[in-house]
Amino acid sequence: MDSFCALDCHQNDRGQRRGDSDPLGRGKPFLKEDPRQYDRGSREKRTQHSRNIQTPHLACKNEKDIARNNILNDSFLRAAYTNLNFSTDYNRIPKNGEKVIVGNQELKWYALDSKLFNFKLYRFAYAINKPQNGVLFWVTTVINCTEDIEHVRMAAGCNSAGTFWLNGTETLMIPGDKDMVVDYSTSTRITLHKGKNIIRGAVMNGPGMIDFCLRFIDEKGEPVKKFTVSYE
Repeated sequence: MDSFCALDCHQNDRGQRRGDSDPLGRGKPFLKEDPRQYDRGSREKRTQHSRNIQTPHLACKNEKDIARNNILNDSFLRAAYTNLNFSTDYNRIPKNGEKVIVGNQELKWYALDSKLFNFKLYRFAYAINKPQNGVLFWVTTVINCTEDIEHVRMAAGCNSAGTFWLNGTETLMIPGDKDMVVDYSTSTRITLHKGKNIIRGAVMNGPGMIDFCLRFIDEKGEPVKKFTVSYE
């Protein structure tokens, strides 16, 4: 699960634009219609596809309201998802460049491809000159299967807390103050159905880093590979 699309959050009024920051720490910028999306060596445009992520700041809170990450328990997360949701249709697939209203903010989706096993949301927010603390990132991606894949589990890790849905059903929640560890938490057995399967996620932090990773594993704990990924 190495590519997706991201939504802008409100302007950080405490700082100026930070120039050519690389959100992935690899010298390969990636924001669509932004000069940083060109590789500094080849200057060729990066291909953007698959996962969709959305990054609204917590409209009803600021960084000082979340003094520590261990308050991000189940009830806190569910309240945030209710109050700061771009759509209650968890199977909705946003479009690259689409703008939506969350709270009192107009936010924009970006198509992104991390090329890593995880995605560094903190660096992404920094690169687009947005707050890095006390933020909620909405994430969506589409996986396409040629046949049903049974008895698999969703496996994810995030920093600091998050929740993931599959085809509109909550499948995995990771509350509290966690480090981003591969397969930190796994779901019960599920089935990936033939055709489109829509993954939606929400990752949230207080002070400190924020990133996540997600994949599907089979009954032997091996990664499931018999599908393709896209953002539409």
